[in-house]
Amino acid sequence: VFGRVLRLLFGPSRPLAFGPNAAQSFIDSFERQFGAVHPSFVVDGYKQAVQLATAQSKFLLVYLHSPLHQDTARFCRQTLAT
Repeated sequence: VFGRVLRLLFGPSRPLAFGPNAAQSFIDSFERQFGAVHPSFVVDGYKQAVQLATAQSKFLLVYLHSPLHQDTARFCRQTLAT
């Protein structure tokens, strides 16, 4: 249902990916656009990321990326890729 709504709003630009495939696709795309310097992105699901962060006594930051927002590229370039 969600995929249909997105296609209606934004057109059939590319197939939607979910899970580890979507995460890896995001990482590949991010690195093509902004380089390999960035925080460690986790390909696992949210639950696994929480477990990993807890086991390593680290903070977990959840980043929701929207290529449609006008400030996304600047945020990625000036904040995440530094």
